[in-house]
Amino acid sequence: MAPTIADLLAQPSLELEVLAGAGRLDRQLRWAHVSELRDPTPWLRGGELVLTTFLELPGDAEGQRDYVRSLAARGCAGLGFAEERRELPGPVLDAAVEHEVPLLAVRGATPFIAVVEAVAQLHAEERLRVVRRVIDVQERAARAALRSGPDGILRELARGIDGSVLLTDPHGRVVGEPRGARPESRDTGEAPAAESPGGWQAGVLAAVRRRSRRSQSSMAWDDGDRGVLVQSLGLSGAPIGWLATASAVDRNQHRLLTNHAAVLLSIEMLGMRAGRSELHEQRAAVFAAFLDGGDARLARLCGLPDGPFEVLVVRPGAVEALRDAIADEPALVCAHADGAVVVLPDSTPRLGPELLQRAARQLGGELRAGACTAAGTGQLPSAVEWAAGLVSDERQYVHAEDVSAAALLRDAIEPAGLARFAEAVLGDLRAHDERNGTDLVGSARAYVDHNAGMEAAAASLGIHRNTLRTRLRTVERVTRRSLSDPRQREELWLALTLPELLPPGRE
Repeated sequence: MAPTIADLLAQPSLELEVLAGAGRLDRQLRWAHVSELRDPTPWLRGGELVLTTFLELPGDAEGQRDYVRSLAARGCAGLGFAEERRELPGPVLDAAVEHEVPLLAVRGATPFIAVVEAVAQLHAEERLRVVRRVIDVQERAARAALRSGPDGILRELARGIDGSVLLTDPHGRVVGEPRGARPESRDTGEAPAAESPGGWQAGVLAAVRRRSRRSQSSMAWDDGDRGVLVQSLGLSGAPIGWLATASAVDRNQHRLLTNHAAVLLSIEMLGMRAGRSELHEQRAAVFAAFLDGGDARLARLCGLPDGPFEVLVVRPGAVEALRDAIADEPALVCAHADGAVVVLPDSTPRLGPELLQRAARQLGGELRAGACTAAGTGQLPSAVEWAAGLVSDERQYVHAEDVSAAALLRDAIEPAGLARFAEAVLGDLRAHDERNGTDLVGSARAYVDHNAGMEAAAASLGIHRNTLRTRLRTVERVTRRSLSDPRQREELWLALTLPELLPPGRE
């Protein structure tokens, strides 16, 4: 806090007496200024103690009152006059009382220069106190970073600035709870009371979301009697988050503490980010092996949340940008032959479109994705195939549930009824394959896929046509259906292919 008139009066080396305005001695004293001008206000900025001998004071009462009135309107902290040089004019005293301007008599051997020097000394002592306080808060914040990470830094910063703090991710979503406007109690250790969302916080979130995500920057504005500072986090390049503070303390103190906390938070968050990135790369490598046909047990090692999932295949495969965009989501990104594969928790609304926008802003270009729902990890490979087939040059995001033509047919199929139909047609054949280790279902599928063409079907299976003919006779015997009958062959084809119309995740 800047020194006040009361602080100046407390200096034992000065002989000062209050003649008026005793109720306003708490006014902050920016400086002491000697002036004999009839109207010194054009050269004042407010907060000054004006010292004068009244050499050029107007001779009429109204002019003398106007002199005091103009100083009050300018925001001067007070008025001091050399009592031994001239008797105090009554209109000056009356105007000082009326406008609550502290009026000081400078008495004895106290020269004006001594008053100016005393004000300068008070400011120097206050600056020293600020520096000591800043250093103390910075040390406590550094220790808190070692003990409790970002939460400890925010707590010490809120107490140090006697205000509120807010921490967001790069996209303007709150990740650090706002701290109350009151400092933490030094006696009880109670955390600052949470401040309701809105007000200055809403302004910060709106400003951050409008801000460029590609370079470090800062913002500042006033919110009533508080100053608001917003500082991007990160040591270079795109911000990794934003720190916002609101406080009524000295602006230099506010700025120094906010900047120091921003550096500590950047170091903490970059360290956490590097650790998460390394872990993510390990999980992504395991997941890629699973998608390439690896053991299903690999999926359980990827640390994915419980299904259902929203699965995206993104082109071009901007793995790094996508990984940054999901840094705070329980998700996974890996490189794949079809593009970058992203697995997100399925939600309403879907996270996929927002993820694409975040990554595209970071890249400065467009990304396109196909998406599909998977009920569990077992359906992920199939969901990736579906999503890859939906990537469009015309739409940024296409989900299997939203594809118009397929959706009409899909919605006309009742999954439970389809399962009963497939079991009625193929149940015996599947049981035969399981008992005997054969693949009659695969042979039947190749036959109907090639429109009953024996040569083409056998070639696709890599077997002789006579071998395929023998297998198909067994298919007819087990299913009690004739493959030469178009109607019965159609039922077999429907049982084999209709389940593929249902994307993973629809049950």
